[in-house]
Amino acid sequence: GAGGAGPGAAGAEVPAALTEAQATICKRLGAMRDVLYGTEDGKVEEGKSAELVQVLLSEGLVRSLVRHMERLPFEARKDLTLVFNRMLRMTRGGEGGGAGGAPPEFVLYLERNFDIVDVLIDGYGSPEVALNCGPMIRECIRHERLTRKLLYGDHGESPDRLWRFFSEFVHLPNFDVASDALLTLKELLTRYNKDLVAQFLNERHDEVFARYEELLRSENYVTRRQSLKMLGELLLDRKNFTIMMRFISSREKLKTIMNLLRDPSPNIQFEAFHVFKVFVANPKKPPEIVAILYKNKAKVAARPLSPRPRGGAAPWQLRPRRAARGLPGDVPLREGRPAVQRGEAAPHQHAAGSPGAPAGAGRRPCGARTRGGGRGQAAGVQVVAAARRAREAFLRSGGRRSARGAAAGAGRVYYV
Repeated sequence: GAGGAGPGAAGAEVPAALTEAQATICKRLGAMRDVLYGTEDGKVEEGKSAELVQVLLSEGLVRSLVRHMERLPFEARKDLTLVFNRMLRMTRGGEGGGAGGAPPEFVLYLERNFDIVDVLIDGYGSPEVALNCGPMIRECIRHERLTRKLLYGDHGESPDRLWRFFSEFVHLPNFDVASDALLTLKELLTRYNKDLVAQFLNERHDEVFARYEELLRSENYVTRRQSLKMLGELLLDRKNFTIMMRFISSREKLKTIMNLLRDPSPNIQFEAFHVFKVFVANPKKPPEIVAILYKNKAKVAARPLSPRPRGGAAPWQLRPRRAARGLPGDVPLREGRPAVQRGEAAPHQHAAGSPGAPAGAGRRPCGARTRGGGRGQAAGVQVVAAARRAREAFLRSGGRRSARGAAAGAGRVYYV
């Protein structure tokens, strides 16, 4: 009986001990957050902040907290994320972002102990802490020293850490985790340290974009769409001009983008079109690119893409500029009220009793803007809605226009 009571008693004490330890950690991390960010009055004592950073680094507490993040309560994980990110923004003197001067001491510490960042990267494999690790990694890649380690590895041999984002993290079944990993990859490639990233992409162009095509062929809709959007931003950045020229000179990459133009989703077509137009706009197209575009010119011309997908509209309909849409002049904006032709005065603009003044001249329409009135906005909404109804009626009519409407649409200019 006594022997059986021993394990039971010990087992009963463990949860209580863990709860007490977790409560203590929560309080300590909350106190660290207040020291680094300031209390409610917003004041931060630089001396205490610098002393706290020194203690955390010298005692190895950062590594211990990061390694055991899964065992921390939810609020403690949030405070650890705040403390970690604040330390990355502090200069050697205590405050500030370190721009233009010596890098923050914590950045140098992480550069020497990059295994801490590796633990954060591994954290994407755990849904409990992935959304805490993501912001911490994105704060790290603001600094060139840490970005170089992430891209080139410890000794510049292989970017295995980066490849995990392409092949593993963005394909995770958890939507929130996969989206956060894709956001981290986007900020790494398009937002910070663009010179370093451009150098890396030039050196490993074929390998990077071979893995990038895996994202474009993903079965996940969000992954395909966000990857296409990120690709457009990446290619059109001025720092990446050489990368763009190599990309749009590739026959296989053009075929990949043109296949995405056939995707059933209008949003995928829209993002693919913004990459496709870079191939078309290239003034020095290679012969193989010209051959593909010439071979498919009838299909592309017959189904031009919409520059902005809208619900209910045909995804292949190219909309012209507002001034050149060629809407018929004889379609009334509101039923029962004649449309006002260009150059004519509206009924309320005629002086009352003037020759040719229509009935109701001199009176403003209901909802028009008046001095001190607040109904102008409502009138604008009505006009927009009426114009939309008129345009839909025009499209349902099969595109029949009056002589004036045809003349206006003859010189329409399309834009992309």
